[in-house]
Amino acid sequence: MTTFVTANHLQARAGTCMPYSDGGYCSSYVTYPLYLPPGATVSKNEGLLKAGGIDLLLSLNASTPSYRPCVSAFLEWTCYSVYPSCKQDNLDQVACKSVCDDAVTKCASMFALFGKSSALPDCSKPIQNLNVAYSSEKTCLGYKSAPPKVEVESPPPAPVKCPSFLIKNPAYNDSDPGKVLPSVLGQTCTGPCCVPCPLIHQFYEEEANDAISTIILIISIISFVLASFVLLSFIMFPAKRAFPRLFVTADSLIVVFTLSAFGLHGTQLASLGDPTRVTCIDRITEASQHNSTACTIEGFLLIFFAISLTTWISVFMLNLHMAIVWKSDLIHRHIYLISAVAVLACLVPPVALSAANAIASIGITCMFDADHAVTHYFIPVGIVGIPGSLLTFYTVAHLIRQLKSTPHARRVKRSEPSQSNPAKSSPKSNPTKSNPVKSNPARGNSAILLTSPGHAAEEPGPADAAAQGKKPDSSLIAGATAFRKSKLALNATTTREAEKMQHLIKEHREKMWSLFEKSWRSIAICACFIVIFFTFWGFYLRFSILMAGVNTSTEWVQVWYGCVMQGKSRNECAAVARPFVPSLIGIAAAQYLISSIGILIFLVFGGSMVEEWRNLVKGKGPG
Repeated sequence: MTTFVTANHLQARAGTCMPYSDGGYCSSYVTYPLYLPPGATVSKNEGLLKAGGIDLLLSLNASTPSYRPCVSAFLEWTCYSVYPSCKQDNLDQVACKSVCDDAVTKCASMFALFGKSSALPDCSKPIQNLNVAYSSEKTCLGYKSAPPKVEVESPPPAPVKCPSFLIKNPAYNDSDPGKVLPSVLGQTCTGPCCVPCPLIHQFYEEEANDAISTIILIISIISFVLASFVLLSFIMFPAKRAFPRLFVTADSLIVVFTLSAFGLHGTQLASLGDPTRVTCIDRITEASQHNSTACTIEGFLLIFFAISLTTWISVFMLNLHMAIVWKSDLIHRHIYLISAVAVLACLVPPVALSAANAIASIGITCMFDADHAVTHYFIPVGIVGIPGSLLTFYTVAHLIRQLKSTPHARRVKRSEPSQSNPAKSSPKSNPTKSNPVKSNPARGNSAILLTSPGHAAEEPGPADAAAQGKKPDSSLIAGATAFRKSKLALNATTTREAEKMQHLIKEHREKMWSLFEKSWRSIAICACFIVIFFTFWGFYLRFSILMAGVNTSTEWVQVWYGCVMQGKSRNECAAVARPFVPSLIGIAAAQYLISSIGILIFLVFGGSMVEEWRNLVKGKGPG
């Protein structure tokens, strides 16, 4: 997992002398003019040391006293090998062989623990970057006068104890620590110690992760039971089922949707009693399509039922949209073709992932590996689910607009008295008079004769004519009477039209409200699905993008593993991984929602079904 740089990684050429800069990794050792071949620089060498994991060694040196002898000896050998001394632009002195031997002796057990025994130097061979042998002269770099040699029997190798939560590799033999261990697919091991399965869980706090897994399992059990109840109710009660013409009604689409939820939750229960039964082969081996039939089956079924849920609810959304917005039975007329296409669409992602050997553990269940998830799962599911969700938004907006709207007022031809020919209003009026007459109550029996628009001339009323000895004009009296009657008729007509409009508005709103009452369950299940779909789809899409290409050589994984090797707890090291892994809250939200589909179906459709079961228990028979 961790790469330790060696002098053998560097290329040597004849070069120049220069001083070592202060603040570098080797400032405690390189106090002399150093030798650099042409094209090499101190900054390049320092970059190699950093990339090789020197920072991890220094952190282990600071945090774990038992590692300090190894770190000190290895750093001394590295610095003297990378930076030989220089004299007059020529190579002068190289590292002592004793320095090399000391590093090998002190670091054998620690490097074996990290699985990096191959990073230790072979002191019998030349320093490859210089193509010269290690020196045994008293002037070599790192020379120390050797103490008198005392023959001491070497103690037997001590049993390896893995730090923190790591598990000892069963293939490791304490009596043969130098044995090269085989690389096993699904295991994350370095030397004698392995990361527990599932790997992704180790990047999170233990208590929170275990609690989330337990809650997901409980929700899945409840959803499975309730989905079973709804499915059985559709079969048992004639009022709730669509037989024998299955697949031709909205209820039938809900049956298929519920059946998909039933299959999804039933597959989730494979881990009942042991959360890692399917996702792990053993304590240290991650399950995948390559090494586990159970993982392959679970992954195939979960992918199939997940996209089946998405497909059938999208067909249901389309049916709802066509019925409410377009008043069309398109789905009814083409249901068999749509059903055939839907079944084939549901099979494409699981078959494609199986063909690519891409079904693997994602920690909680087996579904897909991060490298194939986007192209083989999330894009197809998005193509199916996003258009249906957008149609539902439009359908709801249309229904709200209809609820708030009023019917268009019909133009009603009002019969009003003519202002140009009062004779048409009264057959007794004088045909020679061409202007309408309007009574003026303020003047008693006098009348206003409109001679032109905006002008009026007083015409003597009956009383005035009598006072002047004239007879009242009967045509004026008849005209005034007719006008009063026409005005009353106009007011009555206006009142009737207003009442009719109010009735139309009331009737329209009652009709739209009745439509809403009939369709609210359909809208509710669509809304629930939209929330679940975008939460799960969006989060796990990001999850797959973040985790694609992550392996034991990834820099942040090495830093995290270094934290573990220092003996720190899982919770402490989780802080190192937190910026680089998907949010635990996001995992919980996505898994809680996808596991609660059966519960939501029951809440929306199960109320009336409970009443049907009560009647059945009471002996009334199914409705």
